[in-house]
Amino acid sequence: MKKVSSTRDLPKEFNLNKYDNLNTMADKDLFRQINLRCEAYHDSKNIHDKWDYDCTTYYMELGGSVPLSFEEGDPFKEIKLDEPPDNYEWMKGGKEFYNKYMENCKKSLKVTTGYGIGYLSREILMYLSVMNDVVGERKGLPIVINDDEFHHILEQQSNPEIDGLLRARLNDSVTILIDDERLYLSIDVSTPDELLISEFKRLIPIWRKELKIEKSLSVNSSWNVVRKKVIDYKVIPYIDLIIWANANKISIPNGIMAVALFPYGERDLFSITQTIRPFVESLMAYDSLEKMKQEISKQQG
Repeated sequence: MKKVSSTRDLPKEFNLNKYDNLNTMADKDLFRQINLRCEAYHDSKNIHDKWDYDCTTYYMELGGSVPLSFEEGDPFKEIKLDEPPDNYEWMKGGKEFYNKYMENCKKSLKVTTGYGIGYLSREILMYLSVMNDVVGERKGLPIVINDDEFHHILEQQSNPEIDGLLRARLNDSVTILIDDERLYLSIDVSTPDELLISEFKRLIPIWRKELKIEKSLSVNSSWNVVRKKVIDYKVIPYIDLIIWANANKISIPNGIMAVALFPYGERDLFSITQTIRPFVESLMAYDSLEKMKQEISKQQG
């Protein structure tokens, strides 16, 4: 991997002055600038195909004024973006066909969902019905127990009232059987709110332990604290340099990164490794961005 030897090796498009407008930017606009870089940040870390060089310098070319695009959309659903002329070329029948398709999609008999919360749809049920167990005694067999297997298990039990083998298999959690991170639940929504909320709070950490699922990395601070750090740590120009470096398979030493971001010596290479990098990694987690978006929306309506 090629290594940058001095700040002179950084892209000519990079200029800290392009980010001065971030200091006085409104909360939603500042969040938009962070959110706009999310996919590129993650894609650059897991890059397989070579990027066009102009794509790797796109964000630093525009600095703190990267515009929203139709593909990304506005995270707050406040800004309506014009559709590009070729947006529907991929779909046979063009825009008219697409609009009819979307109108029919809205006819689903569904319930409201939220971030990280969905419902058991017919589509998911179709997939489950043809999937096999990946763990347990029935590994490799269909999740759905057919009549033949049902009666076979029943006959194998010495005393159905005592043995309970069939009941054990029927009560297996589908989530465990298919080794998924989604937990399919049965919830009685007639239960009083305070009881449901209390039980969810009690059970969520237990479920994670039972399913051996780690809680996603997320920023714990409030948006006001995060905002200050985004400005003080020069987070957005840091991200732009990281996107460029990762996409081009170039290494920027921490000392050079510190000089590029803090030319007056406000922070050193240890700040990059011990403070800024860990903060950015937690901030750019999808769960963190969703948390920040929700908090800003509640504050400002």
